[in-house]
Amino acid sequence: MIKMKVISRLGQTQSQTQKLKMTTELRQSIQLLQYDIQELNEFLYETSLENPLLKIHENISDIKRKKKSNTEQNIFPEDNTATTLSLYDYLLEQLRDCYISEGEKKIGEYLIFMLDENGYLQQNIATIAELLGKSFDEIEKMLNLIQTFEPVGVGAKDVRECLLIQLKRKENSGLAYLIIDNYFHFFITQNIKQLSKKLNVPFSHIQQAFDEILVLHPKPGVAFSTKKDIYVIPDMIVKREEGEFVVYMNGFATPKIDINEEYSKLLDVERGEVAIYLKEKKQQVDWIQRCLMQRQQTMKVVITEIIKKQQDFFEKGSIYLQPLTMKEVADAVGLHESTISRAVKNKYVQTSFGTWEMKDFFVNNVSQERDEATTIQVHHLIKEIVNNEDKLKPLSDQKIANILKDRYDIPLSRRVITKYRVQLQISSSSRRKKYG
Repeated sequence: MIKMKVISRLGQTQSQTQKLKMTTELRQSIQLLQYDIQELNEFLYETSLENPLLKIHENISDIKRKKKSNTEQNIFPEDNTATTLSLYDYLLEQLRDCYISEGEKKIGEYLIFMLDENGYLQQNIATIAELLGKSFDEIEKMLNLIQTFEPVGVGAKDVRECLLIQLKRKENSGLAYLIIDNYFHFFITQNIKQLSKKLNVPFSHIQQAFDEILVLHPKPGVAFSTKKDIYVIPDMIVKREEGEFVVYMNGFATPKIDINEEYSKLLDVERGEVAIYLKEKKQQVDWIQRCLMQRQQTMKVVITEIIKKQQDFFEKGSIYLQPLTMKEVADAVGLHESTISRAVKNKYVQTSFGTWEMKDFFVNNVSQERDEATTIQVHHLIKEIVNNEDKLKPLSDQKIANILKDRYDIPLSRRVITKYRVQLQISSSSRRKKYG
């Protein structure tokens, strides 16, 4: 059995007299449903910039990321590396130590949250200035400040700028800086001979400059998020208690907002345009609160139905996943298939067998070669087989196919195994081979 409350359908009742308004709000509500936790926090932060009544209780920089593991491990938030400092936390700590105005700090926070996992800011400064209602110079000033933070090179727009930022901080790096600044293509192609001729500099000096560049970090953010330790935020946690599966919303992944009391006091005393403005902003906060609640309820309904249809997985593990489509879940809970798709997009669930992306529970049949097996089951088995192989004698795709047939009675061709191995980003046997 699964314990949870039944909820009402998204956007079930709409007033005919408010059709235009509700259509706009419904569209925005749907957007909130498909946001992952980072996108949701970015939306709330951006909204708070122009709505003084919106107060965000949870400091989004305090959200720690949970290790994603689709293995047979029992990993829960309280006993893993949830205290690992993220790139965003590290940069925000440095920002807080800067003697700048609150307005500048808000711009800095926004820029930090716009960085990708490599530490790059790929969004155009002019676009950010327009979005925040600030001048180009204000945004550029804060970006220049962030580019002085650690790790060195953070805040660059691309690899070239990242390397230049690092070289600026090093002594006696004039030639290396010149090469990256004006002859980046020669560095990428490692064309020492032509560069030496063009700059009239000895080969040895060019090689020395290349060596200096090669020890830099082209992706400074990667140190905080590697392929070995990928951290995600589980939106929900599924636990078995007294024989029943219980669904909990993860508090770390549930933004809490409220009305800012300092401004709400003005609602009773202000008149005229100010009163109208404050009333509109309060209505916006009320609407966002309703949308956040609806978002949680919809996600709970979906995962609850998934648990019903994938009960063997939640009891025994990933090998017992069954074929399941979003349409099946949509029909069962009375929602549109597109709503199910939005509800599971980039959402994660903590289970007794690791943290899983919700879309992973929707699996198709592998092929006509074996209808009973599912793609994700085979992916899991291939990873397990490769992880346990003798690294001095790695298994060929044909041998992996033979193991699947002999050990698990899953007949798949070598061609299919190769396709899945590539999808899993597993190198060929020749590249996996270790030499003592």
